Amino acid sequence: RYVRPATSFRSAYAYDNVLYIVAGELVAAVSGLPWDEFVARRIFQPLGMTSTNTTVTHFLSDDVATPHGPVDGRMQVVPPDTVDNVGGAGSVNSNVLDMAQWVRVLLDSGRVDGSRRLWRAERTGELWQGRTITAGPRSAGLAEYALGWGLSYWKGQKIVTHTGGLAGMISRVMLIPGTRTGFVILTNAESPAMGALTNYLRDWYTEPDTADYIARFSAPGAQFDEAAWERRLDSLHVRGTNPSLPLAKYAGTYRDAWYGDVTLVQEGAGLVIRFAHSPAFTGDLTHWHHDTFRVRWRVRNIPDAWVQFQLNPDGSIDRAKMSAVSPSTDFSFNWQDLELVPVR
Repeated sequence: RYVRPATSFRSAYAYDNVLYIVAGELVAAVSGLPWDEFVARRIFQPLGMTSTNTTVTHFLSDDVATPHGPVDGRMQVVPPDTVDNVGGAGSVNSNVLDMAQWVRVLLDSGRVDGSRRLWRAERTGELWQGRTITAGPRSAGLAEYALGWGLSYWKGQKIVTHTGGLAGMISRVMLIPGTRTGFVILTNAESPAMGALTNYLRDWYTEPDTADYIARFSAPGAQFDEAAWERRLDSLHVRGTNPSLPLAKYAGTYRDAWYGDVTLVQEGAGLVIRFAHSPAFTGDLTHWHHDTFRVRWRVRNIPDAWVQFQLNPDGSIDRAKMSAVSPSTDFSFNWQDLELVPVR
């Protein structure tokens, strides 16, 4: 209730993980089972998805892929995300063999075998019915969002798809119901390779195309140029300014109504920021200009952020706002929604 709407109700599409967390809690309330146990009993076990789970703690013991992401301009191993607390929004870990069973049931409208179903056939139609437009026909073609699925149209075929992603790992499930075809792509790197492979497979199963998607995704300008962005930032950097206050005056506890507490502590000659509920969000502040600081997170695959302080007329701190430094920052790093007020 503390998050301010970006638009009026239902006037625009917005992706939202939070309400899928709520949906997972509703499942638990109605079924009497924790969400994790419910999906294990009702989906994983009937389909024989024996390698599928809902906790990243298995990453510490199982034979699993190692995540890779861009760190300081090059691809490196990154620590696995801890997302056990987001439930229905995206904490399922699986492999291609298990996911193939899930895709098979989706394409057969919930049928497990000759005598068992996970849901009635008409439910599939409800799942894949567009609820809101995400892109108009003037762009790449009409696209819609259904109940947890993205819809688009290609070569006369309806495409039903969704991606998944944690740090260093991105995935896609794509279904072409008209040809009873589906495929799963799992990658262990934040790379455009998944997009190119998706397009090749989609074309193969609809109408073979001669497009060179590797060339398209590799072409200059196809991916965001971080180095060029840093050069632009440098040109906007106002040099020779100092913070309005001594660093010790910026230290203290700040509170956002929906997130909770964020602390700033002076350590040595600098400031360190720590998020109370997110240990990975610990970073060092560097003065940029005026009352704006740049945060370099100690977990280096987390993109840099700005912290901008606003002062009262008497020189005390009124509040702090945050935002991502790079436009390429994933939307899930929603620092811009924070309004950090000093706790006095």
